[in-house]
Amino acid sequence: MLAPCVSGNSGVVHNGPRGAEPSLVPDTPSTVPHYFCTWNVQGFACSYTNASDQADMMIEASLFGTGPNQNWLGLHPHSRMAMPTSL
Repeated sequence: MLAPCVSGNSGVVHNGPRGAEPSLVPDTPSTVPHYFCTWNVQGFACSYTNASDQADMMIEASLFGTGPNQNWLGLHPHSRMAMPTSL
């Protein structure tokens, strides 16, 4: 078997000969920090209605508020300092 290689900057690991199906699961755990992405929370907060409603959820109150479905940045207090946030 060929050693895994990373294709460009995509992070996709190829485990086999050129042209083989890529694997999204690397052979070894990554040492890169994880991040929190708001995409799923945006959908949840507006019941996955449509892209426009999800975009409308990207306001300060959603990120830092104290109401229902708000304070997204407070969802993971145990790892918040080690996890960059992707909006």
